[in-house]
Amino acid sequence: MLAGPSNPTAFDTYWQTIQSEHATLTHLKKHLDGTVGSLLQSAERGCGLCDLIAKQLRRLSELASASAYHIFIWGRIPATCEFKVALGDINRFTEHISKWQQPESLVFFRRNGASVTSEDLEKPGLLRNGSWPSLPVLADQNPGSRDAFHRAQGWLADCTKRHKECIRLQSKLPKRVLDLGESEELSNIALYITTGEIAPYATLSYSWGKSPRLLTERKTLTQHCRGISLDEFPKTLRDAIRIAKALGFRYLWIDSLCIIQGDDLDWAEQGAAMTDIYGLSTLNVSASSSRNSNEGILMSLPDHGIKIGYSRHHDADSGWEAIFVGHPNETLDLEENHISSRGWVFQERLVSTATLHYTNEGMVWECASGISLEHDQSLSSVRWKADWKAVMDRKSPTPKTPSNVRQTEVTANDPYENWNDWVCAYSQRNLSDVKDKFPAIAGVAKTFASVFGLTYAAGLWEENIVSGLLWRRYSRTRTLTRFKEYVAPSWSWASVHGRLEYRNVNIIESKKGLNLKVSSVNIDEEHPETFGRVRGGKIVAEGLLQAVVVDRSIHPYVRKKSYQECGIAEGFVNRMNVLCMLDEYVESAPPHYPCWCLRVGSYDSYGREGDLFLLLERAKAYGNEFRRIGFAETDPWENVISPSANSGSFVSGQLARVVLI
Repeated sequence: MLAGPSNPTAFDTYWQTIQSEHATLTHLKKHLDGTVGSLLQSAERGCGLCDLIAKQLRRLSELASASAYHIFIWGRIPATCEFKVALGDINRFTEHISKWQQPESLVFFRRNGASVTSEDLEKPGLLRNGSWPSLPVLADQNPGSRDAFHRAQGWLADCTKRHKECIRLQSKLPKRVLDLGESEELSNIALYITTGEIAPYATLSYSWGKSPRLLTERKTLTQHCRGISLDEFPKTLRDAIRIAKALGFRYLWIDSLCIIQGDDLDWAEQGAAMTDIYGLSTLNVSASSSRNSNEGILMSLPDHGIKIGYSRHHDADSGWEAIFVGHPNETLDLEENHISSRGWVFQERLVSTATLHYTNEGMVWECASGISLEHDQSLSSVRWKADWKAVMDRKSPTPKTPSNVRQTEVTANDPYENWNDWVCAYSQRNLSDVKDKFPAIAGVAKTFASVFGLTYAAGLWEENIVSGLLWRRYSRTRTLTRFKEYVAPSWSWASVHGRLEYRNVNIIESKKGLNLKVSSVNIDEEHPETFGRVRGGKIVAEGLLQAVVVDRSIHPYVRKKSYQECGIAEGFVNRMNVLCMLDEYVESAPPHYPCWCLRVGSYDSYGREGDLFLLLERAKAYGNEFRRIGFAETDPWENVISPSANSGSFVSGQLARVVLI
């Protein structure tokens, strides 16, 4: 057989179909002589196809004592097919059919940028088919190839010329940009201090890493304006320059070079303008899988799949294409890329009209009109850019102060819900300095406030302050982490790190108890009206308050996930299930935890009412100041016997004036 992963044994040459009377074994096959030993030896010698099968066999505990194996294939080549491998003779193989789990999938595909030479076609043992139907496409292994740049150019042209949702306004260049010059050789790159010119430009999103080696500081400003050699740029920045130039841009904005590092005044000025800088750029290039400024962007992609042959494309003039076989790609989630763990990058992706993502699975184009991939792969996508574009174009409905409306009347494109979605996505991202929690999203908040005439309150909006309190730990997140140093008041989502979710429901008036009434909100910003760091924040409100005991050893729905959800042992009327989610889960904490429960209000769920609460602890031994520690709600589909209009679901709740800090 052929050795080496690039020249594996072909399906048609070395796979023997075994005749069987069993109706479901019409595609039963064996490879080589059908013995496990031969297969494992072939895999060790470098046959990629044998290695593919051997990896699956190694999952079976009986492998050590088995001598034979068989393969069962569903589907037709070259359509997507699935296969199962089992040990033993045919009789035992037949018995295993009823015990199988989901089969493994194999996909036949072609790859962008995979050229075929006349020598390739002469190699023995490979499939050569005159014309196969269109095959799924895998990404070009070389994202810096001419073909790859041509695909990116096509996306950019379509977006700028044809997408009505992606219309860019002519805008001035940022205060400083990198001028890449007119030469294709990139021999004259310099930092340029602009004078109000109107011109298209690109921006870069990337992860600096621990020790970036090229920064603009006061002492290097003049030198950088004279010129910077291409070799001086770390690889990620150098690749970004190549990409920008290949896509036709003369100007590129990179934060480490276009903001004077170590200059607080310049940083404050340019940091506040970040939303405009990215929002008015023609394109944002994202080094999505690069972990630092030295890794680069145009890295060769992993060699997925095994070459098994060649075929002519349905367009005869295009010649031969290589055929590969391998496992299908998993769903691509841009939020799982390294860069999505960085806090500052969130607003860069959100506000830019278009982002060209370079991932370790291929290029992805994301704009306000949608998403395009260079390869065939399912994608977990979000509509952030479209929602932001609607906000900027003032197409979103004006937020309304919550009133007595039912959940079914919530607008699908409610800007408050957009904001909640954004902060939930932002909340789990990392920051080098946790005190940048507000500054890193300040531009988005400032724009949102300006468009809708709202008052910002430490990550919430005064006009929607009660609903803004309804964040909670994401159900699959083990715990949130409260910052050791002060970042935000406890009632703000910004006071914790970790994945959140919002209860996007309308608060309604109910006979089950009084709703929380906020009388004042006071925020102490370090620099007023900057939407940045805060020194303190208080909400003064009046609502039903009840001393309760949270029992971490019980769960109202018996899901056996006590670290996620727990119940109430004391404080609520009999037989009431209360779902509690503590913000922080502490392993060593006792199962019974005394605290306070503050009623927020009721919401409608298809004609049934549920109640929402904040779990609190006193800030001091006595007094009316409280800190938030969690969230709770009742099951709207549970029948509660005679709730009191005065105390609601509580045993003896009292109307109290509370100060949330």
